[in-house]
Amino acid sequence: MKKIYFLLTAAAVALTASAATPAVSVSEADGLEKTTVQNSPASMRLKAADIKLASASIKGMEDLTGGDDDDPAGDETTYTSLGKGTWIEGPLDLFTDIAAGVTHEVEIWQSDQDPNIYRILPYGEGSPLAEAFGRVNEAYFYVNVTDPNAVLGYGDEDGDVIFFNAFYISQYVSETGWNGGNGYGTFDADTKCISFPAKSFCINYNNQWYQTNTEGKFKIYLPGADVKDYSFDSYADVCNAENKIRFIAQGGADIANLKLVITKGSLPASADNLAYVAENGQDMESGKTYSFTNDEAGVFSIIIAAVDAAGNVQDGAAHWCHILNDDADNWKSFGKAKFIDPLLYSADYLEEMPDAVDVEIEQNIADPNQLRIVNPYSGHEDGIAHDDHGHHIYIDVTDPERVRVKLSLTGFDGGYGHMSVWSAAARYTNSTEELLQYGYVVPTYDDETATISLPAKSIMTAEPDYNHNAFYYTVEDGKLELPHPVGVSAVIADGDISKAEFYNLQGVRVVEPSNGLYIVRQGSKATKQVVK
Repeated sequence: MKKIYFLLTAAAVALTASAATPAVSVSEADGLEKTTVQNSPASMRLKAADIKLASASIKGMEDLTGGDDDDPAGDETTYTSLGKGTWIEGPLDLFTDIAAGVTHEVEIWQSDQDPNIYRILPYGEGSPLAEAFGRVNEAYFYVNVTDPNAVLGYGDEDGDVIFFNAFYISQYVSETGWNGGNGYGTFDADTKCISFPAKSFCINYNNQWYQTNTEGKFKIYLPGADVKDYSFDSYADVCNAENKIRFIAQGGADIANLKLVITKGSLPASADNLAYVAENGQDMESGKTYSFTNDEAGVFSIIIAAVDAAGNVQDGAAHWCHILNDDADNWKSFGKAKFIDPLLYSADYLEEMPDAVDVEIEQNIADPNQLRIVNPYSGHEDGIAHDDHGHHIYIDVTDPERVRVKLSLTGFDGGYGHMSVWSAAARYTNSTEELLQYGYVVPTYDDETATISLPAKSIMTAEPDYNHNAFYYTVEDGKLELPHPVGVSAVIADGDISKAEFYNLQGVRVVEPSNGLYIVRQGSKATKQVVK
């Protein structure tokens, strides 16, 4: 993942010294939806079918703007200032160091020739982003509200706008050359509010397009509007040595209530989930630090909904936290494996793919199909996330044709927060066939060679301080060469061949094998044999 940072990382919400434990029942909450491709919270790169028509003329722009001149409304257009309105940031929120929802005043002009066209200088003198960059943006942003259900936002050239002479922004609509683009805004004349949905704009960086306004907070309030303060921010630990996860949320003046649900699993902050939390969640105080722990290890979701006085969800977040699985009594050594690791290369920390390295593998005693790579980056020269506890990568090989690399913390921090790893096969509930249609690949396990294959696009990594913890898939093949087939890990001396041990292909020991194919362990060797 190429680093596209331009500003200093914004500071996280400060935690207070006090901590209270919410009286929340941790369970699989009914009514919350699982993660699928369709409701993924991550910012995904555009699909190939959506790539902008770079060489084609911008269809419809002549009708939209009145000409190809610098001013989209035409050279003869004059503007009258309406006074100060409000800009709520969205177009540049792809970058982690530009917080979505930053609010500031902007002067708004209205076209004298067409009252449906407004002109704004969003990052001019005194704006938060101008101060952060140390320079003023001189590019105007135009809004056409002729159709209040299909509002267009554009700039000076071909319908697009260049902010700070660095960010090339294009609204994701057909009028600006996008195939099937539907990122139209809406205009509510009563509230004087222009709003744009999530991922309604695209930003070009290094000749690649990324969808922005990722959180859907981009709004423009015209002068005279009753602007509500629905600002929201939240923070949660991803893990800690004591398994006491701290979290906090803060709502603006017009956020009437904050609601909370903690549930097992990695669930997204989708609209449906936030609505469920708003109706069923526990109250939490704005600005107060809470803590959460659980006797059961695993991944949990802290879902917070910010609700207005009418009970409508205005914002929210889902934080995935890890209760550490250092339950050593439940695991046994599986031996050393050869790991060809594509993670750091794909995250742009390595210039070339590394050679295989030795890693320690452990196997779950109760379920032999569950493996974990023990502290894979503990010996790394730099980039250790924590030095007071370890982290393991968990792998489920129950289905050899769809190996699931579970959501795991790697233990690596290269400066953008603790890197996590996941496979599309574990993250999404879609079928393997559907994942392939979306461009993903699934890891597989070959029992004959005792190898877990991790092909490109099968594994995803994310860092919390890079693009809002968005997941990006790996671009090179990796693999894990196990010391022997899964499920066959009992240590027997070479000379002790008096008794053979039989295991089915799932690695479960069979005391009295019937007809079929088995893994037979005799001494230190394991072979496949047919029993008749």
